[in-house]
Amino acid sequence: MRGRCAECGFDADHTSVSDSVNALRSFPRRWGAALALLDREDDDVLRRRPSPGVWSALEYLAHTRDAIAVNAWAMNEALVKDHPVLDWPGGGDPSAPADDDPISTTPDADTGLAELKANCDRVADKAQHVDAGDWRRGATLRGGRDEEVDALWLLHHCVHEGVHHLRDVQRGLQQVRGRVAG
Repeated sequence: MRGRCAECGFDADHTSVSDSVNALRSFPRRWGAALALLDREDDDVLRRRPSPGVWSALEYLAHTRDAIAVNAWAMNEALVKDHPVLDWPGGGDPSAPADDDPISTTPDADTGLAELKANCDRVADKAQHVDAGDWRRGATLRGGRDEEVDALWLLHHCVHEGVHHLRDVQRGLQQVRGRVAG
């Protein structure tokens, strides 16, 4: 993640490591608040896709949980190995919703939120102990696109996933709630 995302506003160029740690630690609470806007007993609403090709709230939660874990793994590889070459899941954009993504399933919101929290805490804990000069340690992401990144890019990508997809969930739940109420 470099620069500012035009869709969600996340700006990697102006996000420090400390800001990233704080954001990661806030995601479980923020995601929980978004999902709590609905009665948890109506699991169908959280599983309902707002439109074809757009994930449900729980699918986005699971994807974000998984994307943070994958980026955290890659960040750790960049920090402990000399410029590793890493196979990137799917070979394309790891944040793009697929129509049917089996990795993005979760049994319920509480489980998904607990798993998101565990992943966010692991990344935040690791980030707090990285020496400033090590953030520029590089890696190559191999897949549909070969891309040179560094550990800081991977940390920022974790944060961007959480910010961007939380916005997707909020927008999608508004659409779903409107259809359910109507």
